[in-house]
Amino acid sequence: MLSAVVVGGSLAGLLAGNVFKSQGYTVCILERSMPATLQSEAAGIRVGSEVLRFLETYVEDYARDFAKRTEEVNVVDQRGNVVTKCYPPEAMNLTTWKALYEILKNVLLHNSDNVRYETGKSVQGIEYTGDSVTVIYQDVESGIVERIDADLVVGADGLNSIVRRLVYEEHDTSKYSGYVTWRGRVPKTRLSRKTFDALHWQVPVFRTGSGYIISYHVPGDPARDAFKSQPCDDFVWVWYDAVPEASAEFASIMTDDAGVLHRSTVPRGKVDPRIWHRQLTEKRPNAFQNPHFIELLEKTEQPFISAIRSYAGSKAVFCDGKILLIGNALATPKPNAAMATGQAAYQALKLGRVLSGDLDLDHWEKECVEYAMRARSLTDSMEEFYVTGRVPDTLRSFVTPPRRSNI
Repeated sequence: MLSAVVVGGSLAGLLAGNVFKSQGYTVCILERSMPATLQSEAAGIRVGSEVLRFLETYVEDYARDFAKRTEEVNVVDQRGNVVTKCYPPEAMNLTTWKALYEILKNVLLHNSDNVRYETGKSVQGIEYTGDSVTVIYQDVESGIVERIDADLVVGADGLNSIVRRLVYEEHDTSKYSGYVTWRGRVPKTRLSRKTFDALHWQVPVFRTGSGYIISYHVPGDPARDAFKSQPCDDFVWVWYDAVPEASAEFASIMTDDAGVLHRSTVPRGKVDPRIWHRQLTEKRPNAFQNPHFIELLEKTEQPFISAIRSYAGSKAVFCDGKILLIGNALATPKPNAAMATGQAAYQALKLGRVLSGDLDLDHWEKECVEYAMRARSLTDSMEEFYVTGRVPDTLRSFVTPPRRSNI
């Protein structure tokens, strides 16, 4: 029986793991984070056609209501009036990282003695002998170092991929986009009726002058609502704010409540409450007065912060096809167009064709890199539109001409 080791147990890793399982591989997924960290993830995601196609192909049964569907992205003014409409080329299915994670993980681990999903495992090295690959990893709690051999190794370990650093000496480092995002999630029961009515049917965007803020409606957390007769939907919001990386402001924002400076993300529950208070009382009044977004922010209990970075990867196959990169390990688009999950699903679907003999690795790599380039182009266009109001040619057919606002 052939074996695969997948480094990274987030969405890209689970997508790859399910593909290997379907082809009869022994699968071992090594995830650095501990279960509590994974369960605290609150990010919202877009479920595009690639993800839906993956679910239809590899998941026999899943709840179709795991995402909320909308067809409009609307730029609004201070009062919430729509000033510009944007109709994406496909309907937007919006959900949370955790919802999709649970679907993919449950399917991966269901009825299989040949699949392992291990958390708290930090990869330390990779050895390639020509016939197989050995992954060396350490338990983050005990410090015990172990080795595992595999026929194939997939690096699905994100933007700061250790697999990429180990096998690709020429890779470029990730680049900071100039924006920090504040993010949060609020149950709809905590919102006023007026705010719920204004937000639930659309994806509203408000330009702040130094960025923008966006919100969308997603299903609630089943674990949180397990004992409720009816689950409670949530609203996710993301506030993009321009902050120079070399500034004192950036350092203070990215320093958590224990004084630890983070490069990419300050997790939920770790944001310094003094910094959050400053953002609400000093930065927000100068950025926007829209009452619906204000209510979202003020009723958020545990925000988290991400410094937006991207990576323009151009190589996915290493060591004679024994080591592959997928997801953000291969290429990380900025999140403005919410393309990362769709990109990983596209790569996983193509990987399934490789394993079944319908596609060779050269063409798989070429098609994956080309998709990443398209995702990067669309993301750049969406960023320009959301921040400045200019409509790039790539978006012109999806955006209605703006009407004049009274604000």
